Formats: sequence, C-alpha cells, structure tokens
Amino acid sequence: ADKNLQSQLSGKIDDTINYYNIELGKLNNSGIKGSKQIAEEVLSWRANAYAGLVSNVDNFVLWSQNQNLFKTASARMAQVAPMVSFLSQASNNDLAIAFAAAHASFNTAEDENASARNALAESLSPGETLSIIKQSLQSLADTYKNFFNVSDVIQKLLIGKSQN
Repeated sequence: ADKNLQSQLSGKIDDTINYYNIELGKLNNSGIKGSKQIAEEVLSWRANAYAGLVSNVDNFVLWSQNQNLFKTASARMAQVAPMVSFLSQASNNDLAIAFAAAHASFNTAEDENASARNALAESLSPGETLSIIKQSLQSLADTYKNFFNVSDVIQKLLIGKSQN
C-alpha cells in the first residue's frame, strides 16, 4: 500500500479525534442549550466532513487490497512476453494481436489504478474515487480475458507444432 496516502488519511483521522475531544471538552460548561448547539454542530460536521473521510478510508482499503492483483498481472505479463516473442517469430499474427490486446488492457488498467491513487491523494469525492477504482478493476478483468486468449493461441500453436 502507499504509505503517503496511509499517512495522509491517518492524519485526517487524528484531526477527527482532536475535533471530537475539543467538542467534548466544550460540553463540560455548556448547559443544556449549549449542549444542544454543540450536538447540532457536531452532527452537521459529521455529515459534511466525517462521512466523506470514512468513505475515503474504505476506498483506500479497497485500493490497497487491489494492488496485489495488479502485481500478479504484471508478473503474468512479464512471464508471457518472452514466450510470445519467441512464438511470434513464426509470424503468427493471431498471437501478436492477442498479446497486444492483453498489453493494451493492462496498460489501461495500470493508468486507471494510478488515477485511483491520485483521486485518493487529492481527496476527490468518495463516489468518484470508487468509480475510478471499479473501472481499473474492470480493465484488469479485461486483461485476464486477453491473457486467456493468448493462452488459447499458444496452445493451438503448440498442438499444431506437435502434430507436424
């Protein structure tokens, strides 16, 4: 996970705790009318600031957990590339096209994953950030579909070669 984002969110959580402690301290000498006013301010603050922070923390956790998926896809891309290069020497356009599609969708997924990280860092709205995270995962799913296509082409090539 990204330590800077984690630290940034942790700082915002600390700010939230401090806010609650300050407001709690005000209650000691406020009386009933003052307590009601403080409670209304806290509720308003909670609806405007705290709810978004909680959603951003949830989005950060989701994004962080997805990073292993991206690492695995990157490793898979690195494993497949030499085989594709070797087999493409046999001038197989199907394999080159299938691998290019996998590579393109992976690049898109990585770009969207970086956009999701930036959205978290810039504290975009939780809904907007979640949408970007979902899109990056959809592009990663497309990458795996394309990996299966590459695998199918390779199997056909290897079966065809073994029959010759």
